[in-house]
Amino acid sequence: MNKILAGILAFLLWLMPWWTGLYNAREKLSFDATAVCNRVINCVKAHDAATLASMMRPWLRNNVSDLTDRIEQLLDTIDGNVTEIGINRSEYTSNDAGIYRVGKHIFIYVGNTLYNLRVYYDVTNSNDKNEVGISWLEMVVAKGDGTGFISLDEIKMP
Repeated sequence: MNKILAGILAFLLWLMPWWTGLYNAREKLSFDATAVCNRVINCVKAHDAATLASMMRPWLRNNVSDLTDRIEQLLDTIDGNVTEIGINRSEYTSNDAGIYRVGKHIFIYVGNTLYNLRVYYDVTNSNDKNEVGISWLEMVVAKGDGTGFISLDEIKMP
């Protein structure tokens, strides 16, 4: 009986250093970037800066004064009534400094003008598992000649 308990204890001690990695792996697998973008789209349509602010990383909520006002300003860069909105199929991922980040772009048409809301979401953070959420929002508009985008406003982690 003591050998069994010793074996279980040895296994648990071996597993402990890997616990954060296992937690992060589970979070990565269960993360749904499309669901997050659909929530962001609903916020854009309703011009709901408060809900969008609640989706941001806690650091941004605690350290950016007037975060809701800043998000309203970002949403106000859309000049006109939205005629079409959707999620770009491409997805960006990075795993740097213990933070696994997923980026997606939401396209917004106002007439013939194309806006792009870039949403970057920190899925896991090895340094602080509670410090997850949207870490960067950037609103850009397509150049008239189609050669790229011009940044209109952004809110991001330093």
